[in-house]
Amino acid sequence: MIGDKLYLSGQIPFVDEVLAATGKLGDDVTMAEGQKLAALAALNSHGAARQVLGTLEGVSVANLNVFVACAPSFAEHHIVANGASDVLKAAFGPGEAIPRTAVGVPSLPLNAPVEIQLLLTISAA
Repeated sequence: MIGDKLYLSGQIPFVDEVLAATGKLGDDVTMAEGQKLAALAALNSHGAARQVLGTLEGVSVANLNVFVACAPSFAEHHIVANGASDVLKAAFGPGEAIPRTAVGVPSLPLNAPVEIQLLLTISAA
């Protein structure tokens, strides 16, 4: 945490400390799976933020970066990223704007299909 910002990076889709899936979009991971994995990574980020801050009252999303491990011909990164955006909108309020970037990469740690980085802003109470 720096000032009124909480940086959460390297969030991948773990369930009970086990990676939910491995592989690349456009090869061995489907679009639907990719969206679910992005949603799971966002849920993990939400949990990490709650653990650090205790409450998410007065917290908003400043920026979301979604990294998608994918085949060279894959071009639907933004659709995969919708999985994370939808979770964050539900968590922080339906009116919450989610500024984001979705980027395709050749590989991610542990062969994860998706990784997210989240920047939150904490309002003074």
